[in-house]
Amino acid sequence: MPDTLLPQRLRPAAAPGWSLPQRLASLSTGRAIFLLDLVTVALLWPAALLLTQGGDAAPAVLHPAAYLVSLYALGLYRRDVALEVRRSLARVPVAATAGALAAAVVLAVLGAGGGTGMAVRAAGCFLVAGVAARVSFDLLRRRGLFSRALLVVGAGRRAWDLAWMLRKEGAYLSYRLVFVHTPELGEVDPRLEDGGWGAVVNLPADGFLGAAQRFRADGIVVAPDERRGLKLEGLLACKIAGVPVLQYLSFVEREIRRVDLKRMELSWLLYSDGFVFGTVDRVLKRTLDLVVSSTVLLLASPFLLAAMLAIRMEDGGPALYRQTRITRGGRPFQINKLRTMRVDAE
Repeated sequence: MPDTLLPQRLRPAAAPGWSLPQRLASLSTGRAIFLLDLVTVALLWPAALLLTQGGDAAPAVLHPAAYLVSLYALGLYRRDVALEVRRSLARVPVAATAGALAAAVVLAVLGAGGGTGMAVRAAGCFLVAGVAARVSFDLLRRRGLFSRALLVVGAGRRAWDLAWMLRKEGAYLSYRLVFVHTPELGEVDPRLEDGGWGAVVNLPADGFLGAAQRFRADGIVVAPDERRGLKLEGLLACKIAGVPVLQYLSFVEREIRRVDLKRMELSWLLYSDGFVFGTVDRVLKRTLDLVVSSTVLLLASPFLLAAMLAIRMEDGGPALYRQTRITRGGRPFQINKLRTMRVDAE
């Protein structure tokens, strides 16, 4: 590998801050599509309301909220769906219809205004808005937006794993990677030498901070195969300057939402904050569990009663099966579920 600094094409003029277009372009996939959905709904929904008699606030707010929730429930903010335009466009009518129906049912229960006419207009409006948002997203994506620039410390096997995972499962549609390497950090992985995954360069004279500023890196990922030759002072200067510096395993967990088990380290498990669960978190989680489970139980109760009656009529045995299980902290509890086997099958 030639002993050179960053290539000329990676030397844009440094700037102290980002412009608004740059910040918008660096949004993750889900956030970018959600922002486009908000914009299209904000533009089209008021026009649809003008065609509907009545100006109640509840229908005006509940319909777009239900539509956005439906988009999320159908997975339309996931990266894999966003990459397949036809797949995402096929789900938009379902989300628009489901959102309109859900809002209409809630409004009917509350006795608020709206009616069938508003539900139909809402479904049509959100169908147009959803298609417009995803077509716009695809056009912007083809112009190179929604990418993230990363400076990767190291160019070995670990750096290759990182590049591969980001391309397959990363939160952003694309990544612009530069691998900064020195001989002390191990050997260069042959799969990275051709530059197809990102430029592999030697550490420049002004260190990691200079490389990050020239490349306009959104962050630095420390992923060398050999860490004993890593000079931490240069990375500390980056962090002081405001450039995020993340360890490999922590970055993978945050960016890809999973853990790289084959490179798991006990030290990372010891110092990571994944085991921290404060009082506020416990209260919110318990509240959410109770609200969601009670709502689902209420909605499913007619079907559960019908299933219990069918089980009783089949063999006259109990409809529910009870068993002692062990929960967190070794505490036993009774689980109740519909019986699907004969009595005393165990």
